[in-house]
Amino acid sequence: HAPHHGVLALVAIVLVAIVQTSVEHAGLAGRDLDAVRAARFGASAIGVVLFTVLPTLSRRLAETRWAWRAAAIAPMLWFEALHHGWVWAFGTRLVGALPVLLALLTLSLVALARTRNEGDPGVRTSALVWLSGATMLFVTVAIPLQLDREWITIGWALEAAALLTLYRRLDHPGLKWVSMLLFAFVGSRLLLNPYVLGYYERGPWRIVNWLSYTYLVPAACLVAGGVLLRDLENERLRDWERTFTPPNVARPFTAILYAMALVVVFAWLNLTIVDWYATGPALSIPTDRLPARDLTISIAWALYGLVVLALGMWRESTPMRLTSLLLVLLTAAKVFLYDLSNLRDLYRVAALVGLAFSLITISLAYQRFVFRSSKRKESA
Repeated sequence: HAPHHGVLALVAIVLVAIVQTSVEHAGLAGRDLDAVRAARFGASAIGVVLFTVLPTLSRRLAETRWAWRAAAIAPMLWFEALHHGWVWAFGTRLVGALPVLLALLTLSLVALARTRNEGDPGVRTSALVWLSGATMLFVTVAIPLQLDREWITIGWALEAAALLTLYRRLDHPGLKWVSMLLFAFVGSRLLLNPYVLGYYERGPWRIVNWLSYTYLVPAACLVAGGVLLRDLENERLRDWERTFTPPNVARPFTAILYAMALVVVFAWLNLTIVDWYATGPALSIPTDRLPARDLTISIAWALYGLVVLALGMWRESTPMRLTSLLLVLLTAAKVFLYDLSNLRDLYRVAALVGLAFSLITISLAYQRFVFRSSKRKESA
């Protein structure tokens, strides 16, 4: 049967890849002649090409999903052996070119898979999803291999948004989950990575600098991901996904992406203010008390809360409105419990006036737009 041929092809690929990778690791001691190492590298390259294009060599294999899955998995299994051979032959300067070449190989299979299996849409869709996912994976791997610092984060954010763009064309949950995983890595690198502050020395520019594109480009990708996923999330939610998603949240993945975007922008706002008042060559989280900087942070928090409130009323989003209210309350607590104890004269007056203005503006906005809108809906 055709499915059995696909499974056998996958088993053969796994076994041959294990053998070639083991042989490559066994020769890492450096005692092999250059001709032997070149032969191993050439054998790995030929093997990965042959097994990747395997479904195109037989019509029977092209009719089974497992053959296309095996073709997508083959470059992943051979990557370790190819990587060692590539570093030996070309060094580490162009190491990112290896996954790019593998991505081009799987991308060429995507073009072929589009013209195959027109009579079986399921096989065709499976082939497109697996090969496209493999292509995206190698592009993602190329970014940290070749680049460093903030470019890894930016590349992964762009990659996640690209996967959700592909998800709109191909209904496969794996694309959505890989995208969410990449966005989680992006958020952890921006919010939990202490080394992000030491990527570059502080330059003469304050707002338009490396901090802006390091944080705002991923934030834009998060917003774009939410927009791409919003109208398809509930429609394409599988039964097994519904078992662990909150029933009272309409679009949980979209809400997570929007929430991450708000947090990333909030982190950028605070770091930009810290950078504005910093004096040393490198950016660091301050532990001293500086009245002007502390007051500026409080004003920025209040204004950001107003912006989030405006977005919440525009999108009719209750979580965003609650977030804005929580942020303003946090700002009020910061001003009264932290800022005022160290502020004097005009700084103290400015802090109280700014806080009063924010509280009055939010109360008027809630009274005019939120509460009246709720009464209209109840009366209707």
